[in-house]
Amino acid sequence: MAAELVRYPETPHSFYHDLESAYLVLLSHGIRDMHHSLPDGHSANIIRDILDSRRYNSGGGAQKFFFMASVVGVDDYTIPSNDPFASLIHKLHGKHQERYHKLELVLHRRSQAASQAASQAASQAAEELAALRLPSFVTDKEYSDCPFNHEVFIKVMDEALESPGWPTDDCAGGKPILRSNSDVARVEFGSKRSRTYSENGSSLSITGSHSLKRLNSGSAA
Repeated sequence: MAAELVRYPETPHSFYHDLESAYLVLLSHGIRDMHHSLPDGHSANIIRDILDSRRYNSGGGAQKFFFMASVVGVDDYTIPSNDPFASLIHKLHGKHQERYHKLELVLHRRSQAASQAASQAASQAAEELAALRLPSFVTDKEYSDCPFNHEVFIKVMDEALESPGWPTDDCAGGKPILRSNSDVARVEFGSKRSRTYSENGSSLSITGSHSLKRLNSGSAA
């Protein structure tokens, strides 16, 4: 799902978000199944903290938004054996990053105006935001005025497919994905769980959000 929809659920779903989802599918495939240059830790953070929908309720939306707004989000991503695909990822990220950078600035100005009770500045920010956020259904003119639409997306794809350098013997090779920084932090700091002993003290129940474990003293090796 597009980062803007996750971070700001009130945003109307437009074709911008569909194009972003297509990019994120390509990015996920490029990280999981290709021999790229990203360090294992960076790959894990992108897959598990940004692309994994299970993070959305615990800050994943903000991380995803900042990733899309970052000009260096995939700056270090290269594939020595498949330069056209790596270039495609860079170009698509750059197209989305331009819009997210503008969104980030406008949202910041709107937040400042609200905190300062500046109605004129807030109105101006609202107008700029409306121009960046299209409605779910757009007119032909609204569509053609968009700097990044389906035609631009397809053109970038076609240019990549027509460029030389695609490997002839390429095949997917799954890469192991490490735990992300968020996973490691949870392991180190733990989570609050209720611990209760049975009346005779022979067993310990540990309950959490994902598991229920029972250690019986009589079953210890």
